[in-house]
Amino acid sequence: MLRGGTNRLRIETGRWKKIPVEQRTCQICLSCDQVEDEVHFLLDCGVYNVVRERMYEEIFQRTGHDIDNKEWMMDTLIGHGVTKCRIEILKAVMR
Repeated sequence: MLRGGTNRLRIETGRWKKIPVEQRTCQICLSCDQVEDEVHFLLDCGVYNVVRERMYEEIFQRTGHDIDNKEWMMDTLIGHGVTKCRIEILKAVMR
């Protein structure tokens, strides 16, 4: 859903309603004033920090990959360019 643009993030729902991009801010962490897109949801939203840290730990335990580069991390979490450990990483993301 994240890769295909069929998710419920405000970047998508706002597009359906023709809301300008800069007004599609995250309604979960109201004080951040950031557009709620895939990167914000997966990497930045403070509300999900605990869950995100558990996911990163699981990925590290299963694959040995320490996710430290934001661009690589985003590609990995949505399944781009990952070959050897893709299934294990995608399982961790889905959990």
